[in-house]
Order: sequence, then C-alpha cells, then structure tokens
Amino acid sequence: MISDADRRHLHDKLVRTVGPKAAEDLMELLPPAGWTDLATRTDLAAFRTNMDSKFESAQTNLDIARTELRMEMQDLRTAVDARFSQIDGRFTEIDAHLTEIDARFAGIDGRFVGIDGRFVGINGHLDALSSKIDGGLAELGGKIESTLARQIVANIAAMIAMVGLLIGLNAFG
Repeated sequence: MISDADRRHLHDKLVRTVGPKAAEDLMELLPPAGWTDLATRTDLAAFRTNMDSKFESAQTNLDIARTELRMEMQDLRTAVDARFSQIDGRFTEIDAHLTEIDARFAGIDGRFVGIDGRFVGINGHLDALSSKIDGGLAELGGKIESTLARQIVANIAAMIAMVGLLIGLNAFG
C-alpha cells in the first residue's frame, strides 16, 4: 500500500517529468486508497448475487408476513362478525321484549277504555238519579208548601176561633 509520503514523492517526480498539469491529472487517476480496496467486476457480481439473495429473502419474509397478516385480519373479521351476530341476537331479543311490552300496554289501554265506558255509564246513572232526586225534592217541596199552607190556614182559623171564644167568654163572663 502506498503512503502519503510516497504519493508526494511520486507527484514531485511527475511534475519534473511531465509538467505540473499532467502530474496533477495523473495523480487524480490514482485511487485514494490501495488497489486492493477497489471493487472488481467479480466483487460487484458477488455483491449483486448477495443482494439479490437478501432481497429474495426479504421478499419471502414480506410475503409470509403479508399472508400471516391476512390470516390474522380474517380471524379478526370472523371474531367481529361473530360479535355483531351476538349483538344482533340481543337486539332481536330486545325487540321481542318491546313487542311484548307494547302488547301489554295495548291490553292496559283496552282496560282503560272499558273503565272509561263504566265511568260514562256511572255518570249517566248519577245524572238520572240526580234528576229523580231533583224531581222528588221539587214534588216534596210542593207538597210541603201545600201542607204548610193548609196548616197555616188551619192554625189561623183555630186562632180566630180561640180569639172569638175568648171574646165570647169575656163578654159573658
């Protein structure tokens, strides 16, 4: 391997032999390190073969990972679908319960309609009874007035008779 001192010595000889410009051009053509550090076509072909092998291995690993990921995603989809099926089943159960509750409320509504009808009937009976009572009270009031008027007349007649009797007794006696 060539040292930096050897490079300077070679450069000085080239300047004296071919001139400074040509010496500079020739020195630039030399590799910065030893010739053994330069890659040959065989080295590049081996490197390419090695890289191709690594890329193929990486592609194989990527294909395996992609397949595993697809399988995991399918498993996940299956699990999610199963979970949604369970949820759908629960919603179906809830719908059935709500339908049952709706039916019960419809029955209760029917009972309330029946009760409302009974109240209407009771109101009619109470109205009729109230009318009978009002009529009976009016008749009773009329009878009481007529009886009271007769009693007043009878009492007045009795009082007149007593006054007459008292006057007669006072006059005769």
